[in-house]
Amino acid sequence: IDLKQINSQTLGLDTLNVQQKYKVSDTAATVTGYTDSATAIDKSTFAASATTLGGTPAITGDLKFDDTTGKYYADVSGTTAKDGVYEVTVAADGKVTLTGTPTGPITAGFPSTATKDVKQTQQENADLTEAKAALTAAGVAAAGTASVVKMSYTDNNGKTIDGGLAVKVGDDYYSATQNKDGSISINTTKYTA
Repeated sequence: IDLKQINSQTLGLDTLNVQQKYKVSDTAATVTGYTDSATAIDKSTFAASATTLGGTPAITGDLKFDDTTGKYYADVSGTTAKDGVYEVTVAADGKVTLTGTPTGPITAGFPSTATKDVKQTQQENADLTEAKAALTAAGVAAAGTASVVKMSYTDNNGKTIDGGLAVKVGDDYYSATQNKDGSISINTTKYTA
């Protein structure tokens, strides 16, 4: 099995005008999204973790979730002049605690991307297990650090070509596909005798 490594030749760019050099770029791909898990969020542990805020801190309403960063936020009241929005941590068992030791709330309130009200812990849809296994089997070092990116190629005229998804390991990219179940697979070529 050969992994399909992305370069100008495999993309067919080597047959284009040689004066048109392409700038390769990648951006983190939010291809996974998040879904509710079966674990309910437990806010009862929050107050004990937020004693530095004074008073009797309590979370008002549901947590907000930012699916671009994977972070949770809460509207906190009952503090000593420190009511407002805080980032919180949600453990695998659903227990909520204050993130870090902030001296006050987030000035701007909820981030604009934290729009999802959640009652359950959130889990990623995509699974890189299969892709990492393929990379490891092919002898790719540091396969465990693989991440999904969206590729693009821009020529000197400013024209950009969408390069689709890739799995990035260090400075190397491998062509990838997102499967119907959300998992990510490395595109491979199989040879038979």
